[in-house]
Amino acid sequence: MELQGHRCSVPKEWLVTDSTLTTDRLLVLGDDGSADADVAWLWVCNHTWPGWRAEVITAVDPPFPPASWEHHPELVEWVSPHPRMLVAQSELREVRSLTVQQDRRIALDARTDADLVVVGPGRLEHARTVVLGSTTDWLLHYPSAPLAVVRSATPTRRVLVCVDGSTHAQAAVETFAGLPWAAGTEVVVLGIDDGRSAPDRGIHAALVALQAAGVPATSTLAKGKPTQQILRHVESHDAQLVVLGTRGLTGWKRLRLGSTASHVVRAAPCNCLVACVDDEPQISEPSA
Repeated sequence: MELQGHRCSVPKEWLVTDSTLTTDRLLVLGDDGSADADVAWLWVCNHTWPGWRAEVITAVDPPFPPASWEHHPELVEWVSPHPRMLVAQSELREVRSLTVQQDRRIALDARTDADLVVVGPGRLEHARTVVLGSTTDWLLHYPSAPLAVVRSATPTRRVLVCVDGSTHAQAAVETFAGLPWAAGTEVVVLGIDDGRSAPDRGIHAALVALQAAGVPATSTLAKGKPTQQILRHVESHDAQLVVLGTRGLTGWKRLRLGSTASHVVRAAPCNCLVACVDDEPQISEPSA
């Protein structure tokens, strides 16, 4: 049976025009009790999230065969053996620990209500191909909500925002601009000209969105293969977070690591923020 994903739809209120819009927002942490999950939670705690709440989701593989094929597992409160404590400096309103008997990929993929899903890299560094692979691989190819893949708990100071003129890239920009700590970072907007995109338009739209959210930014334009240019600028700017959009892959395409976003997230030494939207026709990904 093929697992199905959902595209990320960006609500109108995400088009940030005022920092006060960062209220009543939801952060979801995918927690498997691993060292990667520890780092991801520490990254959350090292940033401020006024008006946000957090849900820590631990998914447990259900028994097979299930007691009932009609069963729809529910998230329930539990006392985790590796609790994620509410840290005052994070300014989160609350942290709920929840568990569900469900494949972890499906449990997190279903959280279309989240403003940000946070996960560790999992097996990204080790797998070359994916056949129903790690949770992070699965979510990355068709994120149902903005996805942060966290490798380092270091507070974010330097950010590389990558744009190509697509609505997906702009969705990623809007997501980052809506984070309550974004205004305290140094941002470089990188336009990628691969001969098939509109980077100038993307740069302008990104700068407008960032300025509206009070996030200072500079811009630069690079020509060439997107993955190579992005990774080169991540290194040259010593970025701690790279922000980019993904068109998303479905069906069998989702089982191949072909998108620019997947290549960047796999190879970048820093944390990554990926988002997509549902209103752009599916077209061929540019060469990585």
